[in-house]
Amino acid sequence: MIVAASSNNQAVTNIIDAFEKDFDRGVGPFAGRWLPEVESFGMFLASNSRRLEAARRYQTEEFQVERETVAYVERAKKAYLQAAAAAFPEFDNPGVGSVVAALQKRMAGEVDKLA
Repeated sequence: MIVAASSNNQAVTNIIDAFEKDFDRGVGPFAGRWLPEVESFGMFLASNSRRLEAARRYQTEEFQVERETVAYVERAKKAYLQAAAAAFPEFDNPGVGSVVAALQKRMAGEVDKLA
């Protein structure tokens, strides 16, 4: 987790913009985001006076609140498991827990390669 704060917000928006770039591109089952409507790995928690402006361009607290509904969680779970089925075709009926474990194992393997 990275927390950034700035008196003029430029540093914060630069970091959020950097996290938004290139993470959704690529080829293959592991490319892209597995959750619907999530376009960045960052969230901009703006002051009250800048909330509307921030919401036009960034994921804000309101964005997060909208994702904390039963309907969104069910839709996100379905999308996540569909992406997981493409990434791990060897799983007959993957669950969220087994997919998370498989992703963690795969990431650890990639870390080992880099080491």
